[in-house]
Amino acid sequence: MKKWIVVILTVLVLPIMVKVLADWLTAIDIMERIYRVLSVFFAQLSLAVSIPLWAIVLAVVLLMILLFTRIRSKYSLINTAYSFFFLARNRNRLPAPQTTVKVGYISEELRLKLLGYQNGGGLLSYQKRLCSRDYEPGTFTLSEIEATSSFMENPKSFDDWLDDSLSAEIEVMKTRYGRLLRGHSSRDLKNAVSSLLEARTDTGYPLKATIWYQEYSDVLRRLILFVLGKNLDTELELFPNLTVERRDFVFNVLNWLEHNKAPSLRNWLHLSIAAGLIGVNEKSPHTAASEIDKAYAIPLNIQGEEEAASVARVGEAVFRSAGTECRIDASEWLLQFLDISIDIKVKIVSFPDDYIETIFLLKYYQELISNYPNVEVDCVPRMIRCGNDARYLDFRDLLKHFTVLRRSDRFRVHDSGPKLGTVNITKLHPNVMALVEDSDFLDIRGARNYEMMQGINKEAFFGFMVCREYSKATTGLFTTATPLIYIRQPAGERSFSGFRQRHTRNEGGQMVCLCAAKDRKEKWEGGHWAKYSSWSDDKKNRYSSVQKFYSKGAIDFHKKYGDILEIEVKKYLDRVVGRILVVGCGSGKEVGYLSGKGHDALGIDFSVEAINLAKNRYPHLWDKFYVEDFYNTIYFKEGKFDGIVANAALVHLPVHSDMRELLRQFNERLSLKGKLYVRVLEKTDKREEYDSNLFNARRWFVYYEMEELVQMGRLCGFEVVEQKRVPHVQHSGVYWNNVLFQKLKRISARSRNERY
Repeated sequence: MKKWIVVILTVLVLPIMVKVLADWLTAIDIMERIYRVLSVFFAQLSLAVSIPLWAIVLAVVLLMILLFTRIRSKYSLINTAYSFFFLARNRNRLPAPQTTVKVGYISEELRLKLLGYQNGGGLLSYQKRLCSRDYEPGTFTLSEIEATSSFMENPKSFDDWLDDSLSAEIEVMKTRYGRLLRGHSSRDLKNAVSSLLEARTDTGYPLKATIWYQEYSDVLRRLILFVLGKNLDTELELFPNLTVERRDFVFNVLNWLEHNKAPSLRNWLHLSIAAGLIGVNEKSPHTAASEIDKAYAIPLNIQGEEEAASVARVGEAVFRSAGTECRIDASEWLLQFLDISIDIKVKIVSFPDDYIETIFLLKYYQELISNYPNVEVDCVPRMIRCGNDARYLDFRDLLKHFTVLRRSDRFRVHDSGPKLGTVNITKLHPNVMALVEDSDFLDIRGARNYEMMQGINKEAFFGFMVCREYSKATTGLFTTATPLIYIRQPAGERSFSGFRQRHTRNEGGQMVCLCAAKDRKEKWEGGHWAKYSSWSDDKKNRYSSVQKFYSKGAIDFHKKYGDILEIEVKKYLDRVVGRILVVGCGSGKEVGYLSGKGHDALGIDFSVEAINLAKNRYPHLWDKFYVEDFYNTIYFKEGKFDGIVANAALVHLPVHSDMRELLRQFNERLSLKGKLYVRVLEKTDKREEYDSNLFNARRWFVYYEMEELVQMGRLCGFEVVEQKRVPHVQHSGVYWNNVLFQKLKRISARSRNERY
């Protein structure tokens, strides 16, 4: 607002001043006086030197043009006028560092710039519901560092920690950019940065309380640049040994692997993660935010070793690490998902990490889009160089080596990535947030990003090798086994928790989070789909027939049946209240109906297309629908449900006897006296079959008699509240069996085994 007032005043006042000045100059005939003075000057000058008058005039004109060009390149016309009348101001619109330090107050605008925000304050991420109110983008903040911090391996006072961290940062900057620090002592820089961290902000807390630990090295660098009066987004190539200097070597390793190991797509996925171990022995400790166990790093070069031998050694080592038995690995889930979704578009948003690792990641993406013509990848590297991360400009060079990616319209690279070495959803550019919103899932690399992105309300895969102190705590795994992590984390969930209480859980001398990823390994690997390779061929074929029908034919099917809720069904839905899970929700009719009644209803379905339809039909409920197999009901979200609805969802179980397993899972997730509504088909003289009556598409069906269903429910801890058998309106000899169950007790694993 102030800017526009200044501009308006300038526009109004300037013409008046010019008019007054022109009248005065006219009155004293200033032009005649200037002409006389210049005539005398040039006459005397021409007598003193033998330079032609035209040459002197030309030189003066050229000098004026040069001066005007320099001024124009540095300032806009508005800024020049503004500076003249209202004092000059900084080009970055940042206050003087000395003033900020002296006053001890940081405005909200400056705080957001210092901390790398790209969206005006982070509220957009909450408005878009990409994170919830309790979202914490990290393990702890800088303000929590103190000598008594029980969750730190080697606790020290904040001042001591800061002194050590700044010393490391300044030393790296001196080595590479000594001229940048000229005239500034290390002690003065440290004092200034320390004052900034203690300065009060509009949040009610000092600046250090709004910085997450995983971000600290990048934020400290921005604070130093601010103190130096430099552009906060200045790129510093601090670790060329782990970026551009090693590019050709890494491509040689890639070629060696291709010719000597012939990796499959799944191998390339694992290699793109294992590559995170290459060269970490050369990493500066503070860039990783916690101590790195370098004993299991893969050195790039060994003194005296020829390059060909180094290439073979690194290739062999990374291939061995990619095949480690110690892993939490959701790659089976991912590839199964892609196989059965071949007829629909799958959008992936990728946040790459380290430069070397990114070269392997690009190779994996090239194989991915070559194998799956329905897959699209939007890659969001860092906007500027942070440590040894890959940034946007690197991709111009790297993509020269990946012809398929460079020429494909299904692979895109975006220039609005994070300004820090970590991905913080609250700080992302609006363009990137739009990509995240529109994606089917995220592919996020790096242990620090894993710690920062817990709880993001979007399906995400996290890939990294465990080699840091904090990644050991969050996963509960030991570096001695070279763990490979590729976690599938459903929207809104956290695969570890209780980091601040990790001192209460010690395993083998290692502090572990209260709930580490290894504690629910089967869940993070994808549960039911993660075991796909062990399924029988019959089960695979039955499952595939159903999944393809509800994906490829989802639109036609839901156009015809998607809005139909029979009066009979509504009667049962009205008796299920509270927090409700709808399994096999399709295009969302039950979730929409129950939400309209004021209930907290969530829906899961294994069809991506059906879930997309549901989100489009109920945009206000877009974060209530999830791609999930209902065999994973036991893992879905946290807490109990007051009701579960399975309306015509269990008619396609690939194995008839699996009904007992599903009822057991429903019992496990329901609160005591919670309601379960099940609606299945019964067919005279049939238990299971392939059927093609609807849409001329072959699907697998299973059928249950009423007594059979009721008996299984009772064995699983339910009592029957109401049951009703209704003839199918289109097919003779076919019936809908409706049963409303109520949970009486939880069934222990032992009693389940005894009964079944």
